[in-house]
Amino acid sequence: MILVNSILLGFSAITTLIHSVSPHMILASPIPYGLSTINNSPLEASGGDFPCKQRPGVYAITSVNNISFGSPQTLSFSGSAVHGGGSCQLSLSKDTEPTKESVFKVILSIEGGCPGVNGREDFEWMVPDVVRDGEYALAWTWFNHIGNREMYMNCAPITITNSPAKDSSAFDKLPDMAVANLAGLSTCKTREMFDYHFENPGDYVIRGGTGPWDALCGGNSPPGQSSSYPGVPTQVPHPSPTMSSSSMSSSSMSSSSMSSSSMSSSSMSSSSPVVSKSSSSLFDPTPTESPKATSSPGCNVCTPITVTQCRSEGQILCNGDFQYGICNHGFVVFQPVAPGTRCHEGRIAKAKYLVRRGRRSVGA
Repeated sequence: MILVNSILLGFSAITTLIHSVSPHMILASPIPYGLSTINNSPLEASGGDFPCKQRPGVYAITSVNNISFGSPQTLSFSGSAVHGGGSCQLSLSKDTEPTKESVFKVILSIEGGCPGVNGREDFEWMVPDVVRDGEYALAWTWFNHIGNREMYMNCAPITITNSPAKDSSAFDKLPDMAVANLAGLSTCKTREMFDYHFENPGDYVIRGGTGPWDALCGGNSPPGQSSSYPGVPTQVPHPSPTMSSSSMSSSSMSSSSMSSSSMSSSSMSSSSPVVSKSSSSLFDPTPTESPKATSSPGCNVCTPITVTQCRSEGQILCNGDFQYGICNHGFVVFQPVAPGTRCHEGRIAKAKYLVRRGRRSVGA
């Protein structure tokens, strides 16, 4: 009887954890601050928890994201409710524990299709050459296409090394992060059922989504013109939407199969995204055609989502080469790695992909 009760209590705890995580989106990579206290709700409409969803333990560090200049990075999410997409930005602050007075400078704008349209997508990005070495707070912000007029914001600690930037003069000239739908901080309010153009998106822009389009706070940059910024959305293989009784979710894991309603297994919009950069010495301006999204090498034989126990809180764990998970509250939920990457010995790395200053090449 004691054994049966223990099993029932354990199952009840897992079930509670599943239902405590609604399917909104949370930043998964880079690993955010305050991983044990983060939730997937938008910022308060008053702006009271701006920036970074202020709360006890907001800047607790589970893992610092170490980024070497020139190394491709993956922007990925957990959750399933992409609200039809919308527009996102990545911004950096020199303040490692930002306040309302902190300044965030935009390093990437994703206009439309972020964090996905029919399901979540991953985006590849790089640190621009105007960002000097040091510690920063990275912010991911999102203005959703469908639903309440909201602003989502998660922040992550990053450390940049090997940058060619000698000072912060060029970084300081980057555009400020867009703020909208926060009554206490901005008069800008977005309109529902649109993808948004930013007033000043910066040099690096990914344009995707299907529209229709609207200006966010006066933005008027047209979709189109494009070059070779290597930040294109990549398809995330989703497990079957059928959830077994042992399946669960965590704040840093995929919960694509946890929604009570069915969702499409496709995570790509019908139109190919357009990417652009206005100026940079980092990348070869050819080819002009954006690389097409490809699925993970294991996508055709994706296994159902699995959960297992773990000990080291916040540790990245591998389940073969093509699945990873983060230990959260004693459990890990494995999900597919981003296309073109592999999980090996607790690290996720690009597979046979080398980026060098001035050219892009594929090597062993």
